[in-house]
Order: sequence, then C-alpha cells, then structure tokens
Amino acid sequence: MLKRVLLVVASLTIVVVVGVVVLMMSIFAGNAPMPDSGPIAGGKAILLKDGFVAAFAIPTGNHHVALVDCGNDVEATSLLTYVRAQQLVVDGIFLTHAHTDHITGCAAIQRAFPGAFLAANTLELPTLTGQAPFHGLLTGMAGAKDSGLVAKPLHDGEETIVGEVTVKAFAVPGHTAGSMMYLANGVLFVGDAANGGADGHIEAPPRPFSDDRVQAIASLQTLAKSLAANEVNTFAFAHSGPMTADLTKLLAVRP
Repeated sequence: MLKRVLLVVASLTIVVVVGVVVLMMSIFAGNAPMPDSGPIAGGKAILLKDGFVAAFAIPTGNHHVALVDCGNDVEATSLLTYVRAQQLVVDGIFLTHAHTDHITGCAAIQRAFPGAFLAANTLELPTLTGQAPFHGLLTGMAGAKDSGLVAKPLHDGEETIVGEVTVKAFAVPGHTAGSMMYLANGVLFVGDAANGGADGHIEAPPRPFSDDRVQAIASLQTLAKSLAANEVNTFAFAHSGPMTADLTKLLAVRP
C-alpha cells in the first residue's frame, strides 16, 4: 500500500514538473535569444546570465557597478563569478520586482559586498517582506513569503546617484504591483514588465506570472509616451535578448 502511494506521489510530481517545463517553454519560445554574460549597448551595461533569467550590471566608474536584480541562484554563482573575474565592486542593487528568479541571489551578493544597498519600489515591499502575496495565476499559488531582504523604498520618477551614474526609476505596475524599470546610461532595464520577441516585437508579460496583464500593458504604453526617444538607446529584458530601443514598439506592445 505504501509503495503504491509513493508511486502515485512520484507520478504526480513528474506530471507537475513536466507541465511546468512545457508551460515555460511555450511562454518563452518566441523570445529573442539571450546572449551569454558580457557587455551590451556598447559597454553601457553588462548582461549577467543566470540560466533562464538575466540580471544586469551598470558600470558606475572605476570598476564599480550597480546591479539590476540578482538572479535565481541562491549562491549567485554565475553573477559573482563574472563580477570577480572582472574585478568589479558592487555598490548597490535595484530590484525590478520581487519574484524569486530575480531576488534569490541578493543575499549572497550582499554577503560578498556588505556595503551594497538594496532598493525596490515602495509598492513591492509588502510582497518582498511576506506581508502580501502576488496575484498571478501561478505566482499567487505560493502565498505570501518573507524573502528576508531589507530594501530601501523607491518611488516613481526617483533618481539615485551611484558613482558617476544617475539611475532613474519608473513604476510600471501590472506584472506585479510594484514592478519597476530603471534607466541608466541610455539603457532601459525592463525586468519582466515586457519581453523582446524574436520577430522584433515587444511582448506583454506572461499572464500566468502577472498580477494584472491589462494594467501591465497600460503601464508600458504610458511609459512609452513619457520618454524621449533620445533618452533610451537599448531595451534590456530579463528573459530575452536586448533590443535597440524603439519607443513606438513599446507603445504597440503585443498583448
């Protein structure tokens, strides 16, 4: 009897895992391929690949950087390997949102660089600290969970000076309540607020992982109208390759 129960549990686990893998493949199959870790946008940013997700480093002067997100690995192995190989110092981390594939490596990075600050949209702090759950079809199933991270709050339009660079924050609610994009060195760090399609279009964030996809699309369109074309030269996505910036594509985001 016990053996039969264990067999059933194992079978169900396999079905769930396979289902999640198939779902992930179907969602991200049309994205522009993500390159390996290295400089993008003429060296204005550095892509740090961590499996299926990318974090980014913003050069801020004299081998110092600020990170955008921390990846999915609890040890931040790929990120720290690249940072150490290039003899970089991390001064701070800007979170696009609090989904686990973007924050899991933050504790390891802060252990490696104890002086590095952590910052996030003030509206994302409840989910970061476990006071509120996400509301996406899949992300909501996990319930509220405290990440253990302490972040200083940022507001829409707020600018933060890190070394020689100014990082400007833009609230883009929808994928999560506190989703944030960041603009620095002409690169717009999108997070999961959108994805770059292999055909050159910009895709709205996947519905199963988003709190409110309709709001997410409206946020992208509002941001596109507020930015000047000469402000942005590159879109940097978390789950697809970077794209030369074109605000008309952001305005015409594909639902």
